[in-house]
Amino acid sequence: MTLLRCAFALPRPLLIPPLALSLAVTACGQKQEVPESGGVAAAVAPRMAMAAKMGDAVAEPAQAGRFMAYEHTLELDVDGAQVATVHKTLETACAAAQAEGCVVLESSLGSGRYPVARVRLRASPAGIKALLARLGREGQIIRQSVQAEDLAEPMNDTRRRLKMQEDYRSQLELLRQQAGRDVDALIKITRELAQTQDEIEALAGQRAQLERRVNTELLNVQIAPRTGSASWQPVQNALDDFGGRLAEGCANLVTALAYGLPWLGVIGLLGLALKRYRRAKERG
Repeated sequence: MTLLRCAFALPRPLLIPPLALSLAVTACGQKQEVPESGGVAAAVAPRMAMAAKMGDAVAEPAQAGRFMAYEHTLELDVDGAQVATVHKTLETACAAAQAEGCVVLESSLGSGRYPVARVRLRASPAGIKALLARLGREGQIIRQSVQAEDLAEPMNDTRRRLKMQEDYRSQLELLRQQAGRDVDALIKITRELAQTQDEIEALAGQRAQLERRVNTELLNVQIAPRTGSASWQPVQNALDDFGGRLAEGCANLVTALAYGLPWLGVIGLLGLALKRYRRAKERG
């Protein structure tokens, strides 16, 4: 039992050989007779060799391979009145591309004098290619770029770690079968199995995310009014504001008259009095 406690105090990759040895010693100390060819020690010996290989697998170099993740960026110029239409068309085209796994990750539409729409989506390479071709027909592409990231190293590293944890889980399950009535060993092995299973699920999620980035591509689209109409935009803005500014000017004039009319009466009376004063002076 002392040897078993010491085994669980070791690091996890080195846990199985001492644990297997402790179980073998425990089995040998029992009164039950075990055939030499079928004892616990004979069953554990091959697994001890496999556990040793698990530690060596970590040091193996990553297999050669290219796993590229692509991200496209595109700026599309359209007429100002067509920004919302093209934005809706792109979202509809993505929703219809179920076979290409297209999904909209982010979408925004700004209105006003300078409408701008932005869409961020993910789809298969074939789906991205089809969407780029369609956007080229909707307006003028003024800027387009592609960024690539090589995920070979994280992919291979995640696969190695996942394989090691799966082998480690198999060894623990075999040791649990050999633990027999050793309750303390069963509790510790079960706890170790639960922790190993959590790590396997986390690594499987990381691998799925990396594979998704490799098997699909990102597309960032910005839709804005045509740059060719920018020079006439101030004229268009002035025409749009003409009615409002005319009404505002009339309102200011009425306000000025309302303030000025009383003063006009006062000035008129003062002028009349001054005129009479001059006439009286001339007569005198």
